[in-house]
Amino acid sequence: MFLTRRKIRLKEKSVWRKKCWLKTVLPPARKNWTENVCTEDFSISGTANGSFTGQNVAQTAYLYEFCQTGNGFANDGIVIAEAGKIVAHYLYEGAWTLNLTNLPDINNNGIDELVVHNSGGMHQGVFGTGLDILEISPNGVKELGATQTSYNDCEADLRKGCRDDNYKITADKGETPVFYSQKFVKVKNR
Repeated sequence: MFLTRRKIRLKEKSVWRKKCWLKTVLPPARKNWTENVCTEDFSISGTANGSFTGQNVAQTAYLYEFCQTGNGFANDGIVIAEAGKIVAHYLYEGAWTLNLTNLPDINNNGIDELVVHNSGGMHQGVFGTGLDILEISPNGVKELGATQTSYNDCEADLRKGCRDDNYKITADKGETPVFYSQKFVKVKNR
């Protein structure tokens, strides 16, 4: 299994990108993480369209990685833009980010949720991915759930066999959504 990082270009005009990203997004990120030992390597990991901070508004969410702080760790951010303006910006210490997707409102409050797809990288031949389900509100970010989505130990040379596990995640909508994880296991003999 090999995952590549998708570099996504912003859909907004370059004037908006320069003004909002260089003057609005990066300065608070730099200020927040001045104590960390990491080299700034800003990249957009994913975008999603939906109504994230209010009902019936057309918004775009951007997931970015500011820098990697270690093997599988990174300083990340989420920006919500509406009509060419940034309406929310959240910074957090997380994992290597892979992508961002929209999850249509699952808790019946009229606001779409976001799914952050992440990875911890490969460690001694073992690789895994996960996801976090987040809701953005004026009060901040609320995590509705987090789970593993894949596991692979087939690069570890010392094993006679290996496992390649993948998970299907589903949910029942409701004020308190119920999440289910279905595991698919493939055992490989060497």
